[in-house]
This record gives sequence, C-alpha cells and structure tokens, in this order.
Amino acid sequence: MYRLIIALFLVMGVNIVFAQQSTDFKTVDSTTFAQYNGQFWDELVQTGENALAQNIDYFYLRVRLGAAYFQLKKYREAEVHFNKAYQFNNDDAFLNEYLYFTYIKNEHFDHAQKLSASFDSTLKARTVGKDLPISLIYTESGGKISNDATLYNNAFYFQFGLGHRLSKYLNFTHAYTNYSQNAFYGSVAQHQYYLGVRIPVKMSLSISPALHYVTFNLDKSTATNSTLKNNSQTTTTGIVGSLSIKKSFNYVDFTASYAYSNLNDSVQNQQTINATLYPFANNKLSISGNYFLQQRSNQSNIFTAFSLGLNYTPSSKFKISASYYSGNLKTNTEENGFVVNNSYFVTTSRFILMPQIAIHPKLDIYTMYQLENKALYDSKFQYNNIFLGLKFKF
Repeated sequence: MYRLIIALFLVMGVNIVFAQQSTDFKTVDSTTFAQYNGQFWDELVQTGENALAQNIDYFYLRVRLGAAYFQLKKYREAEVHFNKAYQFNNDDAFLNEYLYFTYIKNEHFDHAQKLSASFDSTLKARTVGKDLPISLIYTESGGKISNDATLYNNAFYFQFGLGHRLSKYLNFTHAYTNYSQNAFYGSVAQHQYYLGVRIPVKMSLSISPALHYVTFNLDKSTATNSTLKNNSQTTTTGIVGSLSIKKSFNYVDFTASYAYSNLNDSVQNQQTINATLYPFANNKLSISGNYFLQQRSNQSNIFTAFSLGLNYTPSSKFKISASYYSGNLKTNTEENGFVVNNSYFVTTSRFILMPQIAIHPKLDIYTMYQLENKALYDSKFQYNNIFLGLKFKF
C-alpha cells in the first residue's frame, strides 16, 4: 500500500512537470522523438495530442503521431495526421510510404492510387508493386426464390464487373447485369450496364458520378394472368443518373447523393444521406445508416425509407456484413445508382447477410442471402435470394 501511494505521487508529479514543459517546442520535439524511437506509442499519442492542443504543430510531430496511431491500428486517426504532415511537406518518401499504406488500410484505394502516381520507381516498388491499370474483376450469380408463383416465378441473375483507372484522378467501375424471370404479366429479360466514376478530389473528399442503362424486354405470350396474355412483345429502356459526394473524418464518413431515373413509366428523384461510424478508428467494425427521400412524377407524396448496416472484419481473411432496409420506395436506387429495384412492387423490407472469405491475397469468395418482402396494394409476396460471387484484385 505504501509503495502504491508513492507510485501514484510519482506519476502525478511527472504529469505536472510535463504539463508545465509541454508548451516548449524543444521539449515536445525531444520527448516525441524519444517515444518514437522507443516505440512507446500510447505515450507518444498523449504527448502529441497535448502539444497540438497547445498550438504546437509541425511536420515531424504529425508524422510521429501518424506512425503511433498506425502501430496502434487506429488507421483513420493515422490518416488525419499523415494528411496534415503531407500539407507541411509532400516530398518526404518516408511519409508518402506510410500515408499510402494508411489509405490502403482504410480502403481509400482511389486516394492511394492518386498519391502513388507521383512516386519514383523505388518507392513504387515498395508500395504499389506492378502498376497495373486494371484493379478488379468480379462475377456474381444466383437466384431469387419466390413464395408465390401466381405473381412471380423464380428469377435468375448474373453480373460481371471490371474496375480500372484512366488517370490518377479517374477510377472506373463497369458492370453488366442479366436478369430473367417469368411473371403474371409475361416473361422478363432485363439487361443493364453500369458505369461509375470515382474522383478523389482532395484528401478525405471524393465525388462519384454514375450512369446506369436498363433495357427491359417483355414477352406477354407467357403471362400466367389470362387477361394480360397476348402475343405482343415490347422493349423499353430507362436510365439512372446519380452523383454522390463523400467526406471522411476520424471516426465517421458522410455521403450525400442524388439520383434521377425514368423507369417504369415514371420519373423518380431520390436523395440519400449516409453516415458510417468507425468506433475503433479502423475498418474492423463499422455501423452505417441511410435515409432515403423520393419524389415520383405521377404522385405528389414524398416517400421515405431507411437502412441500417453492420460490417465486422475480425481478421484479414474473413468479413461479414449484415443490413436491414425498410420503406415504401418504388423503382428506387441504392449505392449511387449501382443497385436498381426495377419493379412495380415496393420492397417494404429486406434483410441481407453476406460473409466473405479471402482464399488468396488477391481472390475473395463471398455469398449473399437476402430476404425481401414485396407489396403492391393488397398483393404481397416474398423472395429468398441466394448469390455467390468471386472477386479478383490486382
């Protein structure tokens, strides 16, 4: 007990002495330098943050703080300090290497690509490796199992996607989707092409315009509803144009997006606000929420929906995601126009569970289960959807 009291007084004394000295630049510099060399990361964070609070701010302090947070696996905190150090001096190879891998850890791949565009061959070899224009190829396929064949039979779905860059500022995603299904009004064959562009405007800020083109082929000769059955075949087209703006902070990302669509004989204007929380300042756990507002040209009401999501990554080889959606939107879009719900039926609720396994550093396999509840007037039915996907990363 006697020793414990002495130890407590000694700790208090050290803190008082440091508080008195911390306003001195030389003391802060020598202390953080010693803590960095000794790998005393927690102490370095305390010293550095205290110095910033007293308006002591310079290149090496930010680099040391960024390194400390990186070693503590608080990568989003590390990114903030490395970005600030970059504003002091963007020519330092040590900083650029650290910042590049911090962007990768935070899955800010577009910012990492933009940063690495100015690296010399030596630094590129230590970070990027082979500088390939293609970043991703993936394929996904599955079925939607309906519980009411009088309305909709089971559906088949296939998608192929490609990610590549055109310059350090332009990153593209292409996706082709094929969807086929027999319904009460005939046989549907739907083809879709999606083009998304991601532009890292500046540190922690990016904008993403996108275009989604949909072709809807309907053969009414196979309609199960006799009053709708005839020999006609029709082809209609529609587009979705969208734009999102994303801003990242230490523990949270905010995204605002707008989407226009002219699908199913109606024009939809939709606004979405997203907030994603990272409670541990890394991607191990994230909690997201979306709020949707929609206006339809043929109705005066404003329709709303919300969704909640959870992502958990316990290791580099396994990730699991879950989400829940509820609302009364019709022909709505999600994920900046990437997902198009091209149906007259409203998705009243949806639950998604998606585990993902890295079977190789460059190859992921994932499966997705969805439970969808659909409704239109007095008609209701349900889908059980199962998809399987492969993702190859370059």
